Amino acid sequence: MADQPWKTCQYFFTEECPNLSFISKAILIPQFLDPSETAILESTCANCETCQDEKRGSLRITRPLKVFIESQDLKRTAQGSILNVSSTGALVELDNWLDFRVCEKIMMQIYTGDHVADHMQAHVDKRQSIVKRIIEDKRQIGVMFIQ
Repeated sequence: MADQPWKTCQYFFTEECPNLSFISKAILIPQFLDPSETAILESTCANCETCQDEKRGSLRITRPLKVFIESQDLKRTAQGSILNVSSTGALVELDNWLDFRVCEKIMMQIYTGDHVADHMQAHVDKRQSIVKRIIEDKRQIGVMFIQ
């Protein structure tokens, strides 16, 4: 299983995946799969209608994380929560809306604990990012990590 298309599916490991049991079998006990079953699995997963429109280059994880954002251009700050995150970017819902611009550089401090107010350094991942998408009515921004 060289391609493993489920690695780029945001529905894999969720109850929304229609092929979860079949894929889990392939991951956990691949030696019990016949090569023809492997080909069927890869084809089924690659052509899955559940995620066909949502294909991404990297898997997104929905884990609620607190974030503190500072605009590097205008020195404004905002707080919010990450709705989903991948190795290349994140979708962030802001507590207080600021007029961000597409292509604006920001510094994100992602907190793995609930210590945003204290700015505890032990649980902080700092990422320089670029705003790639703005959804103003939902107070959301999509960012790409550049560092």
